[in-house]
Amino acid sequence: MSQGLIIRELRDRNAWSQEYVANELNMSQPAYCNLELDKTQLSLERAEKLAALYNVPLSIFSKEQSSTINYNTGHYSRTIINSKITEEKVSLDEKELYLKIISDKEILIELLKDEIIDLRNDKQFLKDQLALKLK
Repeated sequence: MSQGLIIRELRDRNAWSQEYVANELNMSQPAYCNLELDKTQLSLERAEKLAALYNVPLSIFSKEQSSTINYNTGHYSRTIINSKITEEKVSLDEKELYLKIISDKEILIELLKDEIIDLRNDKQFLKDQLALKLK
């Protein structure tokens, strides 16, 4: 899991703004945003501050110990979780993140199923309207 995603998820869990966390780290909001987007490398000093702020182990920000995950929320979103991850290698926080991501995806799947049903109904309605006009 990328450091940026971890940082964002921890902030979201606490319902804090980027500006609030940026102030806690003595940095600007745009600079903090770059941390969440993985455009800027997380320094050890800031990782220590974040660990203290969120009351999590510092190791959660370690790239070597983080599991592989790609979580996008765009139109063509895909989530990939490293299948080689074993239960004992996953921290409690990472497991909670995985469960949240899976839950979010399940909700999205249900919404998409409903949208497909609506689109099929709309398609049938339009076919029926066209058939009436052609008669």
